[in-house]
Amino acid sequence: MVAATVPGRRLLLCSIAGLLLFTTLLTLGCVGEEETSPDPIATTAQAQAEPPDSGRPKSGGALRVALVRDHATFDPPVVVPIPDIVFTRQTYDNLILRDPDDLSLVPMLAESWEQNAELTEYTFRLRSGVRFRHGKDFKAEDVVYSFNRLLDPDVGSPIAATLDFVTSVEALDERTVTFDLDSPNAYLPDLV
Repeated sequence: MVAATVPGRRLLLCSIAGLLLFTTLLTLGCVGEEETSPDPIATTAQAQAEPPDSGRPKSGGALRVALVRDHATFDPPVVVPIPDIVFTRQTYDNLILRDPDDLSLVPMLAESWEQNAELTEYTFRLRSGVRFRHGKDFKAEDVVYSFNRLLDPDVGSPIAATLDFVTSVEALDERTVTFDLDSPNAYLPDLV
């Protein structure tokens, strides 16, 4: 009878230790650096000198994010651990995405899309005016490169198996890309 209670006690102690560790890490992740506040007394001249908020996003600064562990890679085709997948989904945009409220497909990098009646060809029209951070325009050739790289066996992407039905990805022009499939597949929009 004693042997049966020891694993229970050990499990209880491990659970408590894990909870304490989680709470400590959570608390440390929420603690920020103390900021010194400016002198709360402002003169009328200082208040008038500040420009009104233009409504545009602020450029620069730092974004701090609490992560479970260090991010292993920023290369989407080879991301494997769940925390890295979550981070990648928050960093890169898809062509389309499901709306979490009504599960409808919502445009992201693609402004529109259509498929043939057999569901063996999908054509995506890309949004104009999208630029990479370094200033290069986003074009259909970027989508082709990304998906061909993901499907390349030499890259060894664990995601490639979910797209093994894609036979080709081609740019029809600068803003139009088409996916050809080896068989009907209604799931492709959820993967791009």
